[in-house]
Amino acid sequence: MGLFGGLFLSEIRSVGNNSFKLEEFVRRGETKGTVDLVFEVDRVEYSVEWEIYTTGTQNSATLTSPTLSEPVSGIEDVHDEVERIIGMDEDDFANSVYVKQGEIDRLIDASDRAGMIDGLLGLNEIDDYIETMKMARRGARRVRDRNRDNAESRREDLRENFERDEDDFEGEIAKLSKDIDRLDSQVNKVEDYLDDLRDTRANLAGDIDDYEDAVEQKREKEHQIKETKQKRTERQQQIEECESTIDNLGAVIDDFEEDIDELAANLDMGVGTADTAKTVLNDTQDALQTVSVEKANRENDLEQATETLNELEAELDGTQEELEELRDGRDAFERELDAREDDLTVAKDDHKDAIGKRDEMAVEFVPDVDSGDEIDAKTIDHVEERIDTLDDRHGDTQTELAQSETTLSERESDLEDEREEVDDARNALKEKRQEHDLLADDIDAAERRLDEATEEFENQLSSLVERAVEYDIELTPDELQAAADTQLPDRIEALNDGLDEVGNKISALEERKRNLVEEREELRELDQEGKCPRCRQPVDETHIEIEIDEIETKLEETREELDELRGERKTLQQEKAAIGDLREDVLDVVKFHSEKVETAEDELDGLRDERDELQADIDDLEIEVETHENEIEQLEDNIADLKDEIEQLETDGDELEEAIKRGEAVVEQFETVVVHHERVEDIEEEVDQFRTVVEEKGNEIAETRDRIESLQSEINNQEGTVEGCNEALNEANSEVGTLEERRETLEKIVELYDQIDEKQSDISDEQQSIEAHREMIQTFNEQLTDLREDRDDLEEQLGGTGLEELETKLEQVEDKVEKRKETRDELQAEASKLREERATLQNELSNLCDLKERIEEFEQRAEWADAVYGELDTTLDVYENVKSELREKYLAYINEYTNDIFQDIYLNNSYQRVVISETYDERSDSYDYDIKLLCDDGTTEDPSNASGGERAIVNLALRAGIYKLIAELEGGDRGRLPPFILDEPTTFLDEGHVGQLEEMLDRIREWDVPQVIVVSHDETLIDGADHACHVEIDEATNTSRVTMRSAGDD
Repeated sequence: MGLFGGLFLSEIRSVGNNSFKLEEFVRRGETKGTVDLVFEVDRVEYSVEWEIYTTGTQNSATLTSPTLSEPVSGIEDVHDEVERIIGMDEDDFANSVYVKQGEIDRLIDASDRAGMIDGLLGLNEIDDYIETMKMARRGARRVRDRNRDNAESRREDLRENFERDEDDFEGEIAKLSKDIDRLDSQVNKVEDYLDDLRDTRANLAGDIDDYEDAVEQKREKEHQIKETKQKRTERQQQIEECESTIDNLGAVIDDFEEDIDELAANLDMGVGTADTAKTVLNDTQDALQTVSVEKANRENDLEQATETLNELEAELDGTQEELEELRDGRDAFERELDAREDDLTVAKDDHKDAIGKRDEMAVEFVPDVDSGDEIDAKTIDHVEERIDTLDDRHGDTQTELAQSETTLSERESDLEDEREEVDDARNALKEKRQEHDLLADDIDAAERRLDEATEEFENQLSSLVERAVEYDIELTPDELQAAADTQLPDRIEALNDGLDEVGNKISALEERKRNLVEEREELRELDQEGKCPRCRQPVDETHIEIEIDEIETKLEETREELDELRGERKTLQQEKAAIGDLREDVLDVVKFHSEKVETAEDELDGLRDERDELQADIDDLEIEVETHENEIEQLEDNIADLKDEIEQLETDGDELEEAIKRGEAVVEQFETVVVHHERVEDIEEEVDQFRTVVEEKGNEIAETRDRIESLQSEINNQEGTVEGCNEALNEANSEVGTLEERRETLEKIVELYDQIDEKQSDISDEQQSIEAHREMIQTFNEQLTDLREDRDDLEEQLGGTGLEELETKLEQVEDKVEKRKETRDELQAEASKLREERATLQNELSNLCDLKERIEEFEQRAEWADAVYGELDTTLDVYENVKSELREKYLAYINEYTNDIFQDIYLNNSYQRVVISETYDERSDSYDYDIKLLCDDGTTEDPSNASGGERAIVNLALRAGIYKLIAELEGGDRGRLPPFILDEPTTFLDEGHVGQLEEMLDRIREWDVPQVIVVSHDETLIDGADHACHVEIDEATNTSRVTMRSAGDD
């Protein structure tokens, strides 16, 4: 479990026949457990850690390696990465390397043997490719069939929904387009006349607007004159405000000049102008900078001198502390020296007592030693030889005990398994019987549901038949779907044709009605004017009245025909709606029969089949219970005999273990004597070392005193240097203060000169503003002259124009425009209707073309899918042939390698070799591996008939043979091979075959296997191992202790 738990912990859920949960790995009383594993693949080391919690905390996992850019975390991610590194999942890994304890028939009788071996040899990858090809082939077939069905469905739609072809549609569309062009031409003529009327109307409206504009312009000129006068007055006021501002600024400049004179009185240099003041300020700042640099230098000198003084004083304090520590250290070593001299006396006494006790114990344990005088250095060898003899006897006893306990555990496990299996069989039998009873109830209920659904279907069908009779339609249960798909749609299509025919007649009559109304209106207009509206020739009034009467008669006849046809259309529409509703109801009944009646029938058939299967299962379980009960009785007898044997072996083991403990105590006392002797020598050496240290400490104290006197002299000299630096710094501070006061006064004077310049600039700006205001006043005067002249011109223009006359002409033109618009709208409405009819035909033509294109597209897709299906079928044949050839090739190697091992370890003459062949199972349509044993007489026998030991040998040989083939397939890359693991391989083997098992392990090592792991109680199998791992269980704490030993260790 250490190896598999470290690699695939998330997938481990059972050991042998015992199932468990991951949290059961955690020691009782703890909330967390850890599984750590370090493994190597292809000379690269990996470390994986799994953390298991018994609380609600999520389990975690971490994988690290120098080859990984960062650790991999998370249960799923670590599991996937481990699979990638070792190149196998947990099942293939276990099958290739792990021979479990007692599973002698794992590869002999396994129902999944073919899958196991194919997985180990990589043949299951070809199965994945084959399955992928089959899925792709099924997909291609579905695409082909679906597109063929879609093409046929579209062809059926074409036959049912389109009675005209493209030429018919295009002819009707061309006729409508011609009529539309004629109406558009008439509309254009009306539009041209309207444009002329609109131009006349626009000219009249323009004249009216010009008159109104002139009045408005006059009012605007008068308003502008008033605004210009106001602006001129505002400019004059602004000039007065600027002159006042200039006077105020002059007064401020006089005040600034007085402030400069007062500040200059405190200086011993001239600052009569702004430039002179700035020059003196720059000179003062330069002098201040020079003095400040000198001040900083003196501050730095003082700081360095002070720092040096502090360092000397700190060094003096540290040296004085060092002197005290040296004195304390010397005193401590002197005290320790006294203590170690006392310890030396005690150690010599203990050494003498240990020698006396050793002699007494040796005389008692070793038969050949009679007194302490005979004990020497070789006596320990006699003690250890006697211990080894006792230990060998104890080991033999423990081996026999372990084998008996293993057998007992196996028998008890078998007994427990049989009891669980008989309980499972009894429970299963009980459940099956209960299921059988419940199923009978379900069958009764299903029969009732079927009767109810059938009755409901017949009621619905009866109602539909009555409604269908009204329209001379016959409905039968078997023809419902056909009626919904063909008969009723055909009837609806016939009604649609009738509606189209009636609709065309109504359109023709409505067109006729419009033409008659237009002719009547033209005649009435002719009657009013007495002239023909076209040729403008005189027409007789009597003739006009006769024509109008004839038109009125025709109009009345047309209206009567329209009413009759509209009634017929309404009747057809009602019948179409009723047939459509009937079809929807038929589809609902068909759906009800499919979903309810047929489903109930299928459910009833399925329940009856399930009842028959349950009865067969009950018969099998009754036989299984009887078989398990007989096996339990035999196992209980075997367990009682094994317990008696184990009790005797435990008694013998306890006596030998007590004798070994006494011998080990003698060896321990010999070691105690040596320890005491070494302690005496160690203490004597320590005493000499302490004496040397005390002498060295005295020399160090004298040197430290001399260093303290030197430091005190240096400190006195440095204090004088610090005092001189302080005096120089005070002189520099005084000079800096004087220059800073002068610079502050000069800065104020320069600032006042700058303010004077700003005020003079403001005066100049005000003077410029006065000049600009005067120029604007002159401009305003010129504008007033121009505005007065424009106002006088407008008054003359308004003198002789009549506004009422213009408005009367405009109204007359508006009336003509409205009449022509009505004529244009009627023509456009008629053209719009024709366009709608043409658009409908064009849409139907487009649908027809689209449907044909879709049929062609589906046919092309079906042809493509059929070609792909053929290609995939060919590829599938290639994969199956390759797998068959590889299996045949691999079988030859497995037979060879398996029999090499079999002949090395099998000592009897009953069987000559193992024969492994490929067989085909027609029922499952799959291949399997058949395993037989070749007898001396040339016949073959099933391995299940061999003894347990012989089956174990066959299983081991087959495992090893498959593993060698895996190694050969890896080629030179042995670093990726997994270890070869045997768990209690000696089970069921006699002593002779156990010896041959050692030879098999040697043979496996020759294959350059990176690691062979054997779990066994047989010491002979692990004596030659490079590493041995001894595991002991402490039953009191339920914990394990592991002892590791490498080859060559004592």
